[in-house]
Amino acid sequence: IEGYGNQIEYDGRNETVRLTGNARMLRLPGAAPADEIHGGVIFYDARTEQVSVDGAPPGQDRGRVRVVIQPRSGGPREAPAAAAPAPALKPAPRLAQPPEAPRR
Repeated sequence: IEGYGNQIEYDGRNETVRLTGNARMLRLPGAAPADEIHGGVIFYDARTEQVSVDGAPPGQDRGRVRVVIQPRSGGPREAPAAAAPAPALKPAPRLAQPPEAPRR
């Protein structure tokens, strides 16, 4: 992970980073960026590898965010195995009659 911003706050105890003002974060599994996030504020939790992004810092009008997520390499994932087929339905020997309404 690589990040940029006008202001960067790192919390070593909680392993979080907050990028504020022209914030940009890149995920670099190789030499080229795989995922990009742009916004006013980006918050990254290194323990959970979760990112949240807001368009503008608190107190300012909302801005836009831009997120580009590339598909993971390694080809398409295999489809999960199909569930066992449902048992065949059997017809009822006769239809049940609805109960009579109570008389008043």
